[in-house]
Amino acid sequence: MNSLPLLIVRCADVWLALPIGDVLEVVRMVAPASALPRVPRYCIGAADYHGQLVPMIDLAARLGLCAPRSPGDLIDARMVILSEHTEALLAERSDDAASAQQSSTSEIAGMDLGALLHLPLSMLALVVDDVAELCERELIPLSPVDQAGYGGLWRSCVKWQEEKSALVFDVPVQQIVSLRAAQALRQALAAAQKQGLKVLGQGTQPEGSL
Repeated sequence: MNSLPLLIVRCADVWLALPIGDVLEVVRMVAPASALPRVPRYCIGAADYHGQLVPMIDLAARLGLCAPRSPGDLIDARMVILSEHTEALLAERSDDAASAQQSSTSEIAGMDLGALLHLPLSMLALVVDDVAELCERELIPLSPVDQAGYGGLWRSCVKWQEEKSALVFDVPVQQIVSLRAAQALRQALAAAQKQGLKVLGQGTQPEGSL
């Protein structure tokens, strides 16, 4: 099996492992320096990162693990600063495909969000509920695995502590939309649990996960 340096994080009640290749830094959650108009609700504002405004994404809300939250709900959270290919994580499409075709949200999805926000999208702050550790672990393929994996996002899992595992989130990605991300995550959670891998923390399961 291949091994990979990973950052283990918790989003709601799910453990995720982020490949560290594009991780610049992990910092404490800060209040947004600026509100961003006409963005999805999981984009909670922009942080001032060394003089540059960086969009802040509530990753748990982005992946459908919880309802969108406000910065006040995330005061104990951490921000993982990613360095590139972040445009895909800002793509938005309504979970209701029928309404998406008629809503202004779907119109925003087709726009250049860099121009819409007037911000450089070379960096992105992923807001996560907790950061556990930085480690290097062998990847455990999820079965069945095809070329696309689970939406191209969840191809493997890692054991990072005794009786604890984490789904590997393949970031950066070229295309990710809300519905696809949530569906793919539910499928990957089911596959991991069938293999006896404990990727859920204490608390309730994500709504509709299994």
